[in-house]
Amino acid sequence: MPDETGRLSQAEQNQIMQELRKRFLDLCCPVSGSANFNLHDYVVAPVTVGGTGNIYPGGGTVIPQIMIVS
Repeated sequence: MPDETGRLSQAEQNQIMQELRKRFLDLCCPVSGSANFNLHDYVVAPVTVGGTGNIYPGGGTVIPQIMIVS
């Protein structure tokens, strides 16, 4: 579980990578195509930005996401 700021420990990052590689044998970065990438240190959540520039965070259930860094 990330800390109160959303930061993942190195052990948590390692556990996530192991699980991803177990589930997806040919795992690669969807942007670069590289199989060598890291996870971002923080869990993120998408927000909606309206046409006026207003930010609408979590208009309902928010599913935390892990970003990959290639």
